[in-house]
Amino acid sequence: MKAHNTLPLLRHILFCVSSLSSLLLFSLDAHSSERLIQQEMILPGPYASIDLQDFVKQKRSEYQGKISIVPPKKIAFTGILKSLPQKKYTGYLYTALEVMQITPVPTVEYQMFIAATDSEDTVISVYVDNTLVDAIQKKLAPEYLATWFGYHIYTFSRGPAIVIDNVMIDTPAK
Repeated sequence: MKAHNTLPLLRHILFCVSSLSSLLLFSLDAHSSERLIQQEMILPGPYASIDLQDFVKQKRSEYQGKISIVPPKKIAFTGILKSLPQKKYTGYLYTALEVMQITPVPTVEYQMFIAATDSEDTVISVYVDNTLVDAIQKKLAPEYLATWFGYHIYTFSRGPAIVIDNVMIDTPAK
């Protein structure tokens, strides 16, 4: 009987913790950072803050020999840009977006590499939403540390496939 009465309280606590973590993620000092683009997000809800190295390690361990399309999960992480976006074949991504019924379908023709901050041995290729490509190429250079926002769409042998749809960069203090 007691456990039944505490269930609403636990749900409320989880909701509050989730809301607080989202608030903390976005309560960055406006004078010390800027978001490269302002766009309507394709997926509703807050971004979950992750540790890139742990996330990649977890997804690689879950891989069972087949590409696994997953319900998109919005994530945010700190990482080091290792290469600027380059045009690449992204056909499989569109298959995953179609299977998951993501609408509107973003235009994604570029990929780049990002390294985990705590281990530069963890480097992954990520897809980049076309609306972000020009801004990244103009404002960032390899080895730049930033907070990346995107969504995990499938898992394959090299780990998670992530579509980057925004980035928060540090700006010099004036």
